[in-house]
This record gives sequence, structure tokens and C-alpha cells, in this order.
Amino acid sequence: MATVTIGGDAFEAGASILHPKNYHASNYTDLLNLTGKIPSSSESSISLGIWDGNGFVVKTLNANSNWGIVNKIVSFFNGIYLFMRYGFSLVKMEGFVDETVNKFLKYYEGVETRPVFESVEEMLKWAGLFNLTGKSLKEELVDGVKLAPLLIKELVTVITRINYGQSANISGLAGAVSLAGSGGDVELHLHEEIDSISYLGAYYELKSTKGNAYSCEVTVVATPLDELSIQFSPLVSVPMRQLQHTHATFVRGLVNPVYFGLKAVSEIPELVATIEDPRSSFHKHFNSQVLQ
Repeated sequence: MATVTIGGDAFEAGASILHPKNYHASNYTDLLNLTGKIPSSSESSISLGIWDGNGFVVKTLNANSNWGIVNKIVSFFNGIYLFMRYGFSLVKMEGFVDETVNKFLKYYEGVETRPVFESVEEMLKWAGLFNLTGKSLKEELVDGVKLAPLLIKELVTVITRINYGQSANISGLAGAVSLAGSGGDVELHLHEEIDSISYLGAYYELKSTKGNAYSCEVTVVATPLDELSIQFSPLVSVPMRQLQHTHATFVRGLVNPVYFGLKAVSEIPELVATIEDPRSSFHKHFNSQVLQ
């Protein structure tokens, strides 16, 4: 989970959005005395613009009001606008996401009904997720879910580009997770970096860069070990592998509305996202959405 600070304001820089049904993260918030942030009505109804390099193919209304009723009315009309553009494919996509999330929820079942898995393949097959690993997200949405091509080209591609910097040809499983994450509203932040992990026989000792030490019976490192500066004792053997890096560039400045064919900055959507088009020179643009 990462944030960057620009001009005294904090901006989400990746992996800070968690699905509300992520039970482990929800439990960690209680364990660590953290608070889950529920967005206000104005934050949850930000305006969206989908840019194809030449113009906005989608541009929703911007409420930007402190009145909840106004935001609800604007959100209602935006919903009608999107339904008129994408039809029942929106409902089908929501059903696909719900079905995928429910399959993941099987892993939260008790040990009396959940077996011990000897491989990742066995684990995915048990939950009914393995087939998604053998096809692209686009193939699954076209052949399996029967979504309209326009929805995949625009809305689905926007989500995968924002989350992974890739098109809808991404792995079906990763893409399904991406779509599920687009509906999450819970944020988890823990501003403390672990510097070393030592196994002391009966427990693990974790030391942070702030000088704090923690004793844990179990320690889970949920990040690529070959890209960490954490010191392990005893040493951990990490096999060499090739990873794809996604880079995000943050620029502080004023957006020129003329570039988008608009007359005023206030007309620019709060979130400008792009589709797969050679005319698009960027992947995503946020209009100053600050973390509170």
C-alpha cells in the first residue's frame, strides 16, 4: 500500500483500495486500531470522463455539492446515462463480479469444510477459479459473460488500465480481481516499514525502521521477496524471476481545459481515464482527489 505526498497533500499511489468483503483486512483494522474510511456522498459520486485521445466518449455529470440529495440525484441520472450507453451488460458485469467474489469467499470457510491444498492449482480448482487462469479477461467477458463489446472497450479497459496499466487481454483471474476491486471503498493504511524479520525459535521478531520491535507467532510477507530490503535471519532463499513493473508519474500543476476541448477547468471530470487507443498519450488522470 503506497501513498505519495505532493504539496502537503497525500495521494493514493497503488494497492490502497480493499474490497469490503476482504475479511482479513477488516479484522486487521480492528487489531491495529485503524479506522476504515467510508467516502462521503460527494466522494463516492465523482465525475468520470473516458478519453479516446480525440474527445470524451463518456462524460458523466459532476455534482460537487455539499447537499447529499443533490449528489444522489446526479448519481441517479449518471446511472441512467451509463445504462443507456451499455444496456444490460452493466448488470451482467455486476453479476460476474459478485460470482467471482463469492468464489473467493469460499476460502474463508472453516477448516472442517475447507481442505488443505498442496498447490495453487488445486486451491483455484476447489473454488472454481482455475478456468480464469487459462484465458484472458476479454475472452471470458465476450464468450462467457456475453458482455457488449462497447462496455469491454471502454469501461472494462479503463479499470484494467488504472489498476494494472494493461488492456482487457490481461489474465482472466487478475482481470476479475481488478473488476471486483473497482467497487471497494475501504482503505487501510499502516505507515511503518519493516526492516528485519528474525526467527527466534518460539516466535518471530519484527523490527521496523521506526525502531519498534514486535513479537509474532506467525509472520506473512505478502509482497515479492526478491524486491525487498528486509533482512531475514536465518537467510531466505529467493528464486530468480522476472516481474513486470508498473510506473506511476505524479505531476503537480494546472490542467489546461483547452486540451480536452473545454472552456473551463471546472468542466474537466474529476477522473479522466483512457481506453486502448494510439491517440491516448496517458493512462489515467486524477483531478486532485486528496486522501483525508
